[in-house]
Amino acid sequence: MRFFKIFLVVFLSLIGALGATLGVMYLTGYFSKDIIEPESIYFEFAEGENEYNLSSDAYVKILSSTEGVTVTNLTLSLDGEEKPDEEQEDGVWYVTDGIIKVPKYVNIGQAFKIELCTEANEELDNEEWIHGGTTVLTADSPSLKASEIRANVNVDVPVKSVEVITYANDTDNQPTTQFAAGETFYAKAEFLPKASLYKFSQDGKNGKPVQMKKVFFDAISAGEVSSVGFNAEVNAELEAQGITNIKAYKALSQTDNLSVNAYAFLNSTLEEEYVENTGGDTEQILADLKHSNVSASAKKEVEIETLVINSFTIAQSSTTKTLTFNSVNKIFANYGASSSALNFGIEIKDSNSSSPKLQSKIKNVGIEVYLKTGNTYSKATSGTDFLIVDPLNQVVIPTADGLYLPNVVEADVNKSYWNFVPLVQNYEFAFTLYVLNDDLSKTAVTPAQTYAPEYSQVWKSSQIVESEISWTNDDEVSLTVVD
Repeated sequence: MRFFKIFLVVFLSLIGALGATLGVMYLTGYFSKDIIEPESIYFEFAEGENEYNLSSDAYVKILSSTEGVTVTNLTLSLDGEEKPDEEQEDGVWYVTDGIIKVPKYVNIGQAFKIELCTEANEELDNEEWIHGGTTVLTADSPSLKASEIRANVNVDVPVKSVEVITYANDTDNQPTTQFAAGETFYAKAEFLPKASLYKFSQDGKNGKPVQMKKVFFDAISAGEVSSVGFNAEVNAELEAQGITNIKAYKALSQTDNLSVNAYAFLNSTLEEEYVENTGGDTEQILADLKHSNVSASAKKEVEIETLVINSFTIAQSSTTKTLTFNSVNKIFANYGASSSALNFGIEIKDSNSSSPKLQSKIKNVGIEVYLKTGNTYSKATSGTDFLIVDPLNQVVIPTADGLYLPNVVEADVNKSYWNFVPLVQNYEFAFTLYVLNDDLSKTAVTPAQTYAPEYSQVWKSSQIVESEISWTNDDEVSLTVVD
């Protein structure tokens, strides 16, 4: 009987405690709460089409448009260039792909950290540096109502340093610091690490257009009058192609005291902020960069010389080419020996170097056209024997001396060309080439300024596609047409 009384007292006490607890829960509205699942989720402050462009660690949130949501747990994953791994730190699971690192589990409305991964960079003597790259951050809810969401994360590689190299306006792009007055030359900023050239790692590998960090150039001469100017036409073409780390200059006058300077922001976020704050005023940005610690800079000392032509040659080759009758045949000034293109192989050299340093004079090279019968040359007649046309297929008017100038390609003068149309079949054409004076006259003021042609090239015209064209001196040649 005593045991029963004790049991009854304990039981009633438990019932009382449970009742009190339930009463408190009722009064606080616990039983009025419903399970509310998110119907949709989204990234907070993502740019454009769910995109984060980062130069440093960032805190972000995932939100829901569903009010009062109670199912808040989310799972994060990565789907980028590298296969992600999972790791645990202080009891928290993280997922990383070497580009970014994020917690594996987060909640709606709770800020979480996107951490940029670093690594020992071999280009920087194994200094720890942000790896950079592009990846995709995915968030998934257990709610069947909410679809998973994805955000592109583009991580910028910061700039350690830049170097300026200068090179002539030709195909080889070999670095040099000596240029001829009147010549176009290029200044190029090379980035360290190399991947830091690309804005938020947009190097084209992810299928998106290439974006480069902007480089701000200036050139400073010792004298009051600048020895160089920008080549506006070439620079406009470079900008249209999205190439921002190369600038084209025109060498105007002789000087041995010229420096070409280049400045680049240390990361893409700084660049965007400065551009926005200045309205893109290049002069203002350049002035700020010269007196700030937010950029990497470099300079190159350049010498501009007044050079004199020492030799003018064209390529001599037994390689056969095809010249198509009644069609435009593009003949390049100097496309390079490895090219199969029709090519004069022009080289214009000064007396101080064995390399061609006066290729800018190609724009002053005029050609004469001859018909060759046996060993006899007779001047060909435009409109009857041949036509030379411009890029719009309009007939080119010759100079006063009857010479035809090339269609000049400012970005690479070696790729300047003549559009030659043979109007007669099974004839041999011979070309003679001259370097003209700046006034395009054929007669030289001094012997070094122009050269009578020492070379002639012979071509065979035919309707047959397999026609052979031989290049030769004035020596007698034998050409055949292959059916």
